Amino acid sequence: MTIETGLSSSVRKPGRYQKFNVANAARGGGDGDRAIVLVGIKSASGTFPVEQPSEVFDEAGADTGCGSGSELALMARWAMLGARDYGKRPRIFVCPIAAPGAGAARVQTIAIGAGTATESEELIVKIAGRIIRAAVVVGDDQDAVAIKLRDASNEEAPNLPFTAALDGTNVNEVDYTAPHAGVNPADAEFEILQTVAGLGSVTTTEETAGAGTVDATNALDSLLDRDYNFVVLANHQSADIADLAAHHASAWNAGTKRWRHSIVAERGTLAAGQVLATAADDYKQIVISAEGFRNTCGEIAAYVAGALGGEDDVKLPWNDVELPSLYLPDPADVPSDAEIETGIAGGLFMLSVNDNGTRAKIVRACTTMVTFNSVPFYELLDLSVSAIMVKAARRVDVAQALAFPRAVIDPSTEKALWSVSYSTLKQLENEGDLKDVDLYIDELVVGVDSVVSSRYNTALPLSPVRPLNQISNLINLLR
Repeated sequence: MTIETGLSSSVRKPGRYQKFNVANAARGGGDGDRAIVLVGIKSASGTFPVEQPSEVFDEAGADTGCGSGSELALMARWAMLGARDYGKRPRIFVCPIAAPGAGAARVQTIAIGAGTATESEELIVKIAGRIIRAAVVVGDDQDAVAIKLRDASNEEAPNLPFTAALDGTNVNEVDYTAPHAGVNPADAEFEILQTVAGLGSVTTTEETAGAGTVDATNALDSLLDRDYNFVVLANHQSADIADLAAHHASAWNAGTKRWRHSIVAERGTLAAGQVLATAADDYKQIVISAEGFRNTCGEIAAYVAGALGGEDDVKLPWNDVELPSLYLPDPADVPSDAEIETGIAGGLFMLSVNDNGTRAKIVRACTTMVTFNSVPFYELLDLSVSAIMVKAARRVDVAQALAFPRAVIDPSTEKALWSVSYSTLKQLENEGDLKDVDLYIDELVVGVDSVVSSRYNTALPLSPVRPLNQISNLINLLR
């Protein structure tokens, strides 16, 4: 684990140096450390080893380890921002993937048409939701404006997923180059918001499409080292949903006990998100539908995970919780009520905007599980239900380990195992996570395995509390 203290390596004077980091004071409490891990591409300048998790504590450490402006460094920045906006912070880990060797880095050009500015005004462009303002003065020609746009863009580093440079042939053009190869930089939109009188038209063209995909399998395999509440993947293709399913099969294995949820985001159409959710159909997988949002898919998923990961009261619903820092979609892309109903019914974690149209919000925190044995099944649609299941499993596991470090198969052990299990369930009921423990007490059963005579089996009935999603009122008009 790399710890960034901010002390320059050039300091030679002996002494004890202190750096204050207050971010972790907002970290959630509860059952162990809350933690998320982000999986994405690092650039060649990143110092973290690939396909191994490393903890990050601040933006500077993420930039150093993942490479400034890389997909993964920006995911870390947005996860930290999500935690700050929500007010509780999980531990944040990153697991880098090397950029595809056979791919290409996306290059997008903004060209300033020939002319001379007749007004002192700002040229304003938007890149992946970030507003870039170049101050133009009367008399600036297209070449001078291109220089100002380049400089204004690079002032946004390392928050921008591209570096800006003048085109080697046409000095009135600014080339924006992704820091590494891969298809994911295609998520970033380039928009021209305001031009300047006297100059020619300002246009944006993709000169080189980002190319190359990465397989996250090895990175995911490395995440069985510890408990993570959420695994966030920048990739968002059907193959990645299959990779996550295989990862969950290992992580949730009875002997592995690394229970976690995964998150991917899709900022394309509702139908595109639905393809991913249908492929998953699993209470362990989350697919965020964020049609038209300006952030990249990796940033959206990381930002949401930064908020979800810090909350230790897992039974709380997330209905209408605002996400103030996400870059909003155009009004035409805000999902309608009908689209929201369709998305939720299809297992999508829907994002929308608040009533004022000023902030993003979570509509309902859903998993992708909407069928069981090929028939509709919505008991595990709400994230809080499976999160309570995970909390109960961890609590029972710890309680049994403490109570039975060394034991034998006999009636007294059997009775004690039942008692420990019951006490744990009652504790969760008292904390508000479970209900009706005593109502289902007959279903709490302990017995010796019929084949393995040295094994006890226990059946633990869980009835998680349900989130309050709706209040329906009838307004009766009286005389």
